[in-house]
Amino acid sequence: MAVVYATYYDADGWVVRRVMCDCGSHTIGLPTDGADEVIVEAVYWRGRLAGAKTVCRSRP
Repeated sequence: MAVVYATYYDADGWVVRRVMCDCGSHTIGLPTDGADEVIVEAVYWRGRLAGAKTVCRSRP
């Protein structure tokens, strides 16, 4: 399992900022310049994305 931290920018769409192991904090602190930010847990199995779920998001 990997944990992905991404930010949404109007011009570029979702930009992955960090990929982490399944460890540490899974919460978003202060969002970057009011941008929509998300933390997603993803499972990659045998060369395919097997599943993903949103863990924390700065906007509902």
